Amino acid sequence: MPNVPYIGFGSDELEKMAPVGETATCPGCGQSHTVEYGDEVKKDGTKVPSKLLGFVKCGETLYLVALGGKALHIEKNKPSVSGSIPLEEDIAPSA
Repeated sequence: MPNVPYIGFGSDELEKMAPVGETATCPGCGQSHTVEYGDEVKKDGTKVPSKLLGFVKCGETLYLVALGGKALHIEKNKPSVSGSIPLEEDIAPSA
């Protein structure tokens, strides 16, 4: 059964986290990379800058390093909080 990776934090946990800087340590290689952000896509299809999810690019791989402007503590090759959930189509319907 394929799984979908997830990460979860409570609001109180995010408030306690340090703000993310312009660079962050890459969880893949341990080097410092520029933090980049994606865009929010509005209902009409327009895109606006968003700082909801911050990531670093290492080669062709993206690593999540920030959430809501707060730095996630992720050690090299070892996320601090992670897990997986089954895809919706893999969940048996309830009776």
